Amino acid sequence: MRARQTEAGVALLAVLFALTLLMLLALPFSVSMSAGADAAAREVDVARAEEASASVRDLLLATAALSHPAFDETRDYDGADEWPNEVLVPEAMREIAADGRTTLGGEVVDLQRYIALDSASPLVLANILGTAVRLSEPLPPDATAMAVDDTAALPESGYLWIAHEVLRYGGKDGNRLVDLERGLFKELGYTVPTEPYADRLLVLDYRCVLAAAWPFLGRANSLAERVPYAAVPELAEIGTRGLGSFTQSEIDKFAAVLSVETLAETAATWGRPERVFDDLVAGESRSLRVKSALHVGAGSTVRLRDLSSGAVEYGIVMRATNERSRRDLLLPSVFGLELLLPVSQPFTGGDTVIEPLVPSPVNLNTAEPAVLTALFEDVRREDGIRVHDSDGRQRIAPPAAISRNEARMLADEIVAGRRADGPYTGWKDLVERLFVPRVGEGSREDKMRWVYFYRNLRTGRDAVIEMGTAPITFASGPWVRYRAGASLKRSRVAPAVAARHERSGFAAAVPGFRLEHAWTTQEQFENAFVLDRRSPYWLTTPINLGAPQPGDLGNDPAGRYFPHLVAHAFPSLGLGQPRYASTEELDAGTQPETASAPYTAWAKSLQSGHDTFSQAQSPRGREVTRDGPYLMPNTGPSDRGSAPAASGGGRHDVISFPFSGQFGFMQPFATQFWVEPQTLANVTLFDHGDGNTDRNRFAVLGRDGNLVLELLDEAGLDPNPSDSPSGVKRTAVEIQVPIADIALPADTALHVAASAHSGRLDEVELHVDGVPRGKTRYVTYLSSPLDVFDPTIGNTNQLPPSGGNKRYLDIQVEDTEGFPPVGVLRIGTELFEYTSVNGSSFRCQWNDSIGGRGARQVAREHAPNIPLDQNGRPTIDIKDL
Repeated sequence: MRARQTEAGVALLAVLFALTLLMLLALPFSVSMSAGADAAAREVDVARAEEASASVRDLLLATAALSHPAFDETRDYDGADEWPNEVLVPEAMREIAADGRTTLGGEVVDLQRYIALDSASPLVLANILGTAVRLSEPLPPDATAMAVDDTAALPESGYLWIAHEVLRYGGKDGNRLVDLERGLFKELGYTVPTEPYADRLLVLDYRCVLAAAWPFLGRANSLAERVPYAAVPELAEIGTRGLGSFTQSEIDKFAAVLSVETLAETAATWGRPERVFDDLVAGESRSLRVKSALHVGAGSTVRLRDLSSGAVEYGIVMRATNERSRRDLLLPSVFGLELLLPVSQPFTGGDTVIEPLVPSPVNLNTAEPAVLTALFEDVRREDGIRVHDSDGRQRIAPPAAISRNEARMLADEIVAGRRADGPYTGWKDLVERLFVPRVGEGSREDKMRWVYFYRNLRTGRDAVIEMGTAPITFASGPWVRYRAGASLKRSRVAPAVAARHERSGFAAAVPGFRLEHAWTTQEQFENAFVLDRRSPYWLTTPINLGAPQPGDLGNDPAGRYFPHLVAHAFPSLGLGQPRYASTEELDAGTQPETASAPYTAWAKSLQSGHDTFSQAQSPRGREVTRDGPYLMPNTGPSDRGSAPAASGGGRHDVISFPFSGQFGFMQPFATQFWVEPQTLANVTLFDHGDGNTDRNRFAVLGRDGNLVLELLDEAGLDPNPSDSPSGVKRTAVEIQVPIADIALPADTALHVAASAHSGRLDEVELHVDGVPRGKTRYVTYLSSPLDVFDPTIGNTNQLPPSGGNKRYLDIQVEDTEGFPPVGVLRIGTELFEYTSVNGSSFRCQWNDSIGGRGARQVAREHAPNIPLDQNGRPTIDIKDL
């Protein structure tokens, strides 16, 4: 019994020991299982966060892709709202955040809101730092101190660039830079001053000049190579040259405004090449001459290429000028481009071309105020470019530059306007919202300042600008920078983060174009070619925007500032309504530019004027069917002793001439023009008169199936033509050409020239397509000689007396078609009254009862001096009735 009890006790102890051991083993096992569960949960959360951030990225980029013209409702412009700066979860993704643990965030940054570092001009870099200044007084060549408008942002000491000279200043004394060291680095090709520098001349921080040239001046092995910046902080590399460096604060300012990833949709890498005419000598030549530089202005990074030798070199244009007198190059204009440094190798004139690096534009609708301020500040016209302003006057002294305060106010106004009235939809919207209030009032100089500022916004490289900044656009390119993130909490109430994931990078959010791309509106054509400007002698349709202005320099497409803005600035010039590109998808396209003859110096001695139709709505000129005939006012007789002059009272839409000279006699007059009519029936093409259609009028018109040149003198039309004994219905000098004889197809160019040397019928001519056409009414030629007339003797061509005292004379002519049945002839200086027309002769009579002479005949003692035409034939015409 005792043994059994002992065995039972041992068994109980074994069970208790086993239970204790199991309990001891259960704790680490349970802890191990809990840790494994937590690790597994964390892995799940990390995977969920990573997948969520990828989904956020895809969602943001898909939203940004809707900005592509194929999907965008506002295809010609992109506002800030098209680039999402927060995550709006669609219905299909809301389950991700339904548990309350998931938080999503991210944004897409439009890179077109930044200025492209790769093509940034020295002025842009200096504007970002505020280190572009201007002389506030002239600077003599031996001066040891210089006064500038602002020294606040300049380093305490440093180097400056001014007019190809590099100088060093040792300190600042208020707005004066002192302890100047002049004419540095002559061995590199910089100049030593010999003449004073003018007031308001641009002075640049040399660090910014060096930074703009650093891709080929410091990052490459020679000037024949170019290594663009890969990141904005690489600007700090210029410190290795020992001429100053950028501080971290300045690098941060650059990073807020510049980017290396900007990419416009249609901009080319290198622009249209211009041929260089002069040989360039290594180490000496920094100036070169080209035919046109309107897209290679100051601030442009350029590439020189010798097409014969293959030599290549890079540089920066620091100034553009144009020659005032051309002796060896017979070209409409010759531009001079001055590089930062002389070339390092020889280039052959005629075989060398220069190509500008096309700057990427900044989207005005997404750019921040700091970016816009850097684009606007210190823009003004170059004083080395002689230009003809819209009123015909030449300007030499440039207008004032856009100041720093003006640039900031303008940038703030643009940003506020975007918020209040929506994004700017295009150039027309920009002009009406921003420029019209500024050019509507103020002096002429102030208006021109804004006109030149507008020119800089168009291309950022206009040669008439002292130094360009960057162009603007209203739509963004494909490149964006994105940031997408997701985080998961442990629970809805626990604040601790269980997992998070963030990703960032760059992407082409907007799909690219196909190789063959169609632009369907004129506005799209204009925006596609505005920067590269590869289309000289071509223009877009249907609105006339590209017709060059008389006196415009270069052979580039005409600047759009004239049709866009000048009519607003100078309404008294008669330029008509401002013209902008059409947004209709009807007649959009390109066509060759309409040719125009240059206004030459010989015409200055004559009463002449010309009109190139550069202010017409249609590229082909005036639309007569819509706008009426081309009117040239008749200013009436001129004062005795003064030469009558052509004038339009300063208006471009009016060319006026007097109808008669200083003694009341008609002045010689001629005009020529091209027409492209649908029909010539019942349309007046040209009308030179004083508003009265019945007198003092010179007109070319279509009437009764004829193209008619009509000339009316001071007497004008007969008020009672029915009382005329000869039956003349319209007492006017006329030349008529049957329209059927011209055989002109519709919409075909036709050249018309009309002239009247006097009011004589034989001195009025009408040329159609350069050939004399038609027949002057009441003009014919003698077919046989007309002897001296003596009524007492009679002539061989005189009929015998027919009773009483009446005698007759038949005048033989080539043709009597169109002459009235009775009338008065003028042959030379004699007048003959005829009473009937018989075939090809006129029968005249005289009356012996009035002295043996015809009632309206003027006899002479000798043979009449009858004028001859160009073929030696005597002429005859009817006297004005």
